Amino acid sequence: MNNNKQFFISIAGFSGSGKSTMAKKLQEYLQDNNIDAILLRSDVIRKELWGVDIHEKLPEAAYEWSFTEKVIKETEDRIKIAKKNGQTIITDKLSITKNARNEDEALAKELKLEFIGFWLDVDEKILEQRVNDRTGDASDATVDILRNQLKIDLAKIGKISWNRIDGNSSIEDNFKPIEQLMNKKLSPIKTKVNFSLKK
Repeated sequence: MNNNKQFFISIAGFSGSGKSTMAKKLQEYLQDNNIDAILLRSDVIRKELWGVDIHEKLPEAAYEWSFTEKVIKETEDRIKIAKKNGQTIITDKLSITKNARNEDEALAKELKLEFIGFWLDVDEKILEQRVNDRTGDASDATVDILRNQLKIDLAKIGKISWNRIDGNSSIEDNFKPIEQLMNKKLSPIKTKVNFSLKK
């Protein structure tokens, strides 16, 4: 079975919520279903633009708004290229504020791609433990950075209308609701392709 269905999928949440793990698992799931999916992780793109290995810690200057704007622009450019290449896009970034989430949805609409947003809900203590235990990861987030994220004004975070996923359990358990939703999205595609093969 081959198909050319494209999605724009954003996975968001605070540092330590499991965005990268879920994004990678989702990419593998889609590829197993013959959907070419590209994973765009903001932490990796930032380090590529700064010209360092993804495991090298960046200086504070790399997180100033002037450089963050370049990361955002580069991410959008890669999304547009992926769209032209017929790929499904998975983005892995904080998208904590409502403005950031709205921008993802607006870009998907501009590109005429079906948008699916996932927000990972994780208890604060688990977030801190995960961030503290990290090794060999592209993220430079520390527990202090996480605590600052958690202090962001609720008005800026806004109402989270994306699919909310409980990310407190094991990788497999956390991924189940994502897989279930994607199965529903892909079911009509599989039916259509299978019908075409029988003709």
